[in-house]
Amino acid sequence: MIPYLKESSVVLSIILSIVLTSSCDTEYNDVYETRYTDTIQVRTDNYLKAFSVIDQINKDTIKAALTTDSIIVYWPIWKEKPEKTAPLLRIPEKATVTPLIGDSIPFLDDTVYTVTAENGDSRVYTLKVIDLQHPPVFRLNSYSLIQGSGLALNGDYFNPGLSVSVFLEEIGGEREYELPDPVLRPNGQTIATRIPATVDTAFYRVRLEHGARRVYVAQEYDTLQVGYRNLSISGIDQNLNLQKGESFTINGADIRFLKGVSLFNLFDSSVGYQPLIIEDFTETSITVRLPEDAKPGTYDFAEFRSTVISTSGKQSYPLNGNLVIME
Repeated sequence: MIPYLKESSVVLSIILSIVLTSSCDTEYNDVYETRYTDTIQVRTDNYLKAFSVIDQINKDTIKAALTTDSIIVYWPIWKEKPEKTAPLLRIPEKATVTPLIGDSIPFLDDTVYTVTAENGDSRVYTLKVIDLQHPPVFRLNSYSLIQGSGLALNGDYFNPGLSVSVFLEEIGGEREYELPDPVLRPNGQTIATRIPATVDTAFYRVRLEHGARRVYVAQEYDTLQVGYRNLSISGIDQNLNLQKGESFTINGADIRFLKGVSLFNLFDSSVGYQPLIIEDFTETSITVRLPEDAKPGTYDFAEFRSTVISTSGKQSYPLNGNLVIME
């Protein structure tokens, strides 16, 4: 029995040796093949990830907006704009950029940056610097002024560090006037100027140029009347008894922008309003005629309609006596 066991042990050792050797070869070959077949990737990223400019006075960071080919910096107009800057940049891994990160560049439109990927592909960015200013909004203190009057623009987003100019643009015409000495008052919400005597009587739009902004009155009605004085009526000096179709004269002053005249009785609403026909008017008198269908009655007031909006276009005056329309 002993020889048989010995022979069996030898055979078993040989088989085990073959199995172990085969196992080692397989592990070695797997590792070798994996290393040999690894692929080295070359990056193609050629874009800017971030671009910022430091305000050296206040140490604020102003981030740029990036497009496929532009670097857009919205610079607050109340800050002093530097002539040169060394912006903060971020680019993809293994990409390069020119000018180099940390280089000082002219802070001007059309300054160019080029980002190059590891594979050599490049992309060009152009710098654009845009003044950032909130547009001011304002209303007028009056919409009907005479020459020599003060004009106030009341509003928001006025800045004491920015230039201020106020203009009148004639509506339906070509005349334009720059108003003198506009001043931003200490409250920061009013720009004050005046209407000089050289401005012609007309309808105007008010234009404000403040910093980089050009704006108009921020409401639906934006017309300023210049030189439109309210008319003044001296009345009718005696009682009048008139037939339908008869004419009479009303005296006054500054009668320049008349649109209509009506009679009424202040204390008797049953009489109602009686429109009159305007035959003619000058700066000192109005000639009117009773229409053929005028309502008979006694009238003691006259209403005058005009284009002067400071009175909402209406002024009423008592007649110095009663006017009676006869049957």
